[in-house]
This record gives sequence, C-alpha cells and structure tokens, in this order.
Amino acid sequence: MTRSKTAERRQERQAEKRRQRLTSLALVVAAAAILLIILVVLSTRPAEAPIPDGTLTRYEGISQSRTDDGYARLGDTDAPVVVEMYSSPACPSCKVFHDEAMDGLIERVKTGSIQLIFVPLTTGSITNAPGAARAVICATEQGKAWELQDVMFSWQAIFGNQAFTNNRIVAALDALGVNNDNYNACLSSQRPSEVLASAEQAASGLLNYIGTPTIAINGVVPTDSESGEVINDSAGILAAIDRAIAQAPAPSSNTTAPTVEPTSAGAEAAATEVPTEASTETAVPTDAATATDAPTATIEATATSGG
Repeated sequence: MTRSKTAERRQERQAEKRRQRLTSLALVVAAAAILLIILVVLSTRPAEAPIPDGTLTRYEGISQSRTDDGYARLGDTDAPVVVEMYSSPACPSCKVFHDEAMDGLIERVKTGSIQLIFVPLTTGSITNAPGAARAVICATEQGKAWELQDVMFSWQAIFGNQAFTNNRIVAALDALGVNNDNYNACLSSQRPSEVLASAEQAASGLLNYIGTPTIAINGVVPTDSESGEVINDSAGILAAIDRAIAQAPAPSSNTTAPTVEPTSAGAEAAATEVPTEASTETAVPTDAATATDAPTATIEATATSGG
C-alpha cells in the first residue's frame, strides 16, 4: 500500500511538472506572437513624414532632368556654368550646406546662369543612408529628386537616426506624387547601384575631393587663392560660382521652361555635359573631415511595396 501511494505521488509530481512546462511554453509562444504582431503593425503603419512648407512649389517652372550617369540635374542643360554637388541625404554637413546655399543656387538656376547637378553618395552616420540615396536616384527618374532632398534634409533634425525608415520614405514619395510602381521597379533594378558606383568613381577621381559636401564648378573644386584650402562653405561657393558666371558666355534666353526630360538614350545624348576634371591620384578625405562626411558603411534599404 505504501509503495502504491509513493508511486501515485510520484506520478502526480511528474504530471504537475508537465503542466508547468506546458504553461511556460504557452506563455513563451504567446509573448512571441504578441511581439510579432507589434512588429508587423509598426512595420506597416504609415510613418510620420512631414513635408516642409513650400517644398511642393519650390521647383515649379524649373527644368529637372538626368545626366548620362543618372544624376539629378536642375536647370537648363545649356546653362554655361555646371555646378556639381557631391552630397548625401544622410550627411549632417550636407544638410548645413543645403540649408544655407540652396536658395542662392536656385536663384542662379532660374536666371539660366547655372545647371545644378546632385552627385549622390552614401556618406553620413544616419541608418539606411544607402536607402536614402537610392530613393533620390529613383525619384530622379520621375523629376522629384530635388523635392525629396529637401524633405530628407529636414528630417535629419526631426527624426535623427530614424529619419530614413522605408515607411517614412514611401510616405514622402506618396506625398510628392511619385508613382509607386515605377519607383519600386527602379529600386529593384540595377540602376541605383550603377549610379552610386559611378558617383563613387567620380568622387575618387576628383582633384581636391574632401568628402561630402564637395562642390565642383565646371569640373573644378574651388580653392582659396592664398591658403590653397578647399572652399566648401555656402558663401564661398556662391562667390566662386558668381566668378564663373562672370567669365561665362551669356545664358540662353529660354531659361525656365518646366520640363522633365525623357530617359531615353537619345534624349540623354542631347544633354550638354561638362566632364568632371579627374586627378591621377585618388583623393581621400583627410584634414577636412571636420567639415565633411567621409563614406561609411550603413544599412541598405530594400524595395518597398506601393499603395
């Protein structure tokens, strides 16, 4: 009888342990399911994506097109002075230059004196810098690169390291009127990678390239006549541009026709390009790192689904 009771108690203890294990397992599964639901909700919820005042009308009446390398161009292709901005949406120093210089650059574009070209790089410490650069490249195909840049630079101060989540970028593209199907087709193609590779090669071969932002005027990075230091502050760049304008032929009279040029090979070939002056040395950002951002490895975005 004693043995029977002992065996019965042993069975009861074993059964209790099994119940406890099953309960613990059920709790773990439930917690995992709740976490998964939260992640799904967060990943699909429309992100806050504010558009700065005036962004939707800032570039009205100004021609937007692409260079042969796929870079965004603002202004007429026959404008005598070519200004190339080696920049990144995730670069804090680029935001400073953008905020200080963009109004002055747009004024000069509108007069037909300059054409402004954005050479996209992936520098900066903000997560998903490559995804932001790729978004600009694909927005270029729909004539929305400059508006998207304005938006992204404004997000740096608002969202910090979370500025360029995929959902936020998609929400901004919707607000800017970008066709999601065409955008996703671009994003999933090799075109963004090819444009980024071209931009990195151009930067590495540009004499006096010091990281982002670096500005080239007619293929030449301006330097101070006395110190020889590279000029990359907004006032200095605008002054250097004005000197180039003064030495250039008079601009064409048809300066502000609002067009987005076709992306066909024939239309691209018609664009007047001024080649970037290359150096036999590969310039690497050094002492100027305090004013510029050198390329860093970051997380890359994947293609998003359109709504």
